[in-house]
Amino acid sequence: MSCLQVWHMSLDNTRNRTLQLNLAISVASFALMASTVPASLFGMNLHSGLEVRCCIQLLLFEVLRS
Repeated sequence: MSCLQVWHMSLDNTRNRTLQLNLAISVASFALMASTVPASLFGMNLHSGLEVRCCIQLLLFEVLRS
């Protein structure tokens, strides 16, 4: 085997590992999305009592703004 063939095999290996990592991240993000979307759809109209307290809203706005 020539040095060029070994170099191409090394590049192929790196590309394959990168694609495998990309696929694993995509599957994990899809699983996370699939589990949170139904919960967000069913939980949007529930009242917790925190929305009527003024200090809680200000605290949340400050946290989200920073």
